Amino acid sequence: MENPTGGSSSDPGVAEAGWYPIGDNLVRYWDGGAWTDQTAPAPPSGAETSPSIGNQVSAAVSSVNDQQMAMFAHFGQLLGLVSGIAGFLVPLIIMLTKGKESDFVRRAAVESLNFWITGVLAAIVSFILMFVLIGFFLIFIVAIVWVVLPIYAGIKANDGVDYRYPFNIRIVK
Repeated sequence: MENPTGGSSSDPGVAEAGWYPIGDNLVRYWDGGAWTDQTAPAPPSGAETSPSIGNQVSAAVSSVNDQQMAMFAHFGQLLGLVSGIAGFLVPLIIMLTKGKESDFVRRAAVESLNFWITGVLAAIVSFILMFVLIGFFLIFIVAIVWVVLPIYAGIKANDGVDYRYPFNIRIVK
């Protein structure tokens, strides 16, 4: 399959991950190596993209409430820091309830839930690697990323941006 710049996905100079137009009213996500199944409404002409974080586009969000619910889906992961394992509950509940009403909220909740799963797996791997000492360094990195990225994603969601975490195992569709 061709990448957004026209070359094949095996070319060394493939386009960076981000949203790319696939028609007049639709954009599709390129993860840097292949097209994903995730699509979104195209932003209005003249909408800003964020060059520092790839080609993210402002999604056509129906209301401020949708933006806030998407933000809460990302911020909800931080409950896991306080409660231990409940960090997945907020994105899951939002996905199952509000996600039925808004595609934007569903995409944010699914992305948040997948990031929580990725974080748990990274923490488990780091814990296992503590027996060879490298895990002590890795768990520190995982903890920082697990706090910083959901905050950044929540702020972007509140601005109406369809944020995708840079390294995320996408289990929940």
